[in-house]
Amino acid sequence: MKNFIQKELVFIRALEPLGSDRYEELSRAIQWLDENALKDVEKKEEAIMHKYAHTTIRWKDDNSEEETIIAIGCPYIEKYDEQILFYCEDKEDFENLKHYENGQDFYIDGCTIFTETLD
Repeated sequence: MKNFIQKELVFIRALEPLGSDRYEELSRAIQWLDENALKDVEKKEEAIMHKYAHTTIRWKDDNSEEETIIAIGCPYIEKYDEQILFYCEDKEDFENLKHYENGQDFYIDGCTIFTETLD
């Protein structure tokens, strides 16, 4: 939510003067999120640990998309070897995969759900 509001704010900054009502409204929303929603965000981040992320990745070499699974904080399990493309140690590793310059041959283009099991 905060990222969406920040993107909207950047867009509004380009179109409207700094004193516009919409700009002020979005600025207050970001401030409120920073002050009041931090605990909720931390809880959500903890909830992502030890999960499987069903993602859409984009390969850098040919720009093609692929639906795949990325494990976050999960141990390697041989029976899932064909399903899981990549294992991340923690949420930060997973978040890093969203950036083009992540050191891998792909980057995450979208994420649909997080699950605790693949069975």
